[in-house]
Amino acid sequence: MTFTKFVKMSISNIKNYFVPRQDFKRTIEIIFRDFQTGCLNLLEWFPTIWCDRYWDSYYLFKIIRKKLIGMERNIRENGIHEDASKDADNILICINALNRLIANDYSAVAFKDHDEKWGDLEWESKPSEDHPKYCQMIFYRKNAVTPEQIQQEIDESKVGWELEHKMEQDDLDILFKTMREEILKWWD
Repeated sequence: MTFTKFVKMSISNIKNYFVPRQDFKRTIEIIFRDFQTGCLNLLEWFPTIWCDRYWDSYYLFKIIRKKLIGMERNIRENGIHEDASKDADNILICINALNRLIANDYSAVAFKDHDEKWGDLEWESKPSEDHPKYCQMIFYRKNAVTPEQIQQEIDESKVGWELEHKMEQDDLDILFKTMREEILKWWD
């Protein structure tokens, strides 16, 4: 948004405050309250926006979580509608799913037993025989030594990757299914 557009939008918003209202004192109170709320929003959101990047889902999840945390707190503390507590609980379900998505620690859960059995995944790089300018990454686990063990470890790793992917998809489903079904009820 250009500065000129911002000024025009601001003037238009101020005119909208004055035109429909007859009570000047009430209009000034509304403008002051909105200004105060806007400044508090800037302070509250500054750290989140400062760290935002347009790279991947991580930053989008952090922004959604920030918004939902504020909504959950407001609805839980100030909710006046009948299902306010239930709505706050549903928002909390989304926040918890977002926390797991942001942490992105699914592999630690999916590979816990696998790592105990085969050892931690280790790697080294060696110059590529086919392309001397490049290196190849060689991954291995210390307890998978024989060709049969290596193949068994690879097959079991596939199960871990599938579990990791499923857990992540389950959290995405929880988040967006809950939001799709409930978000229009989250008001106060």
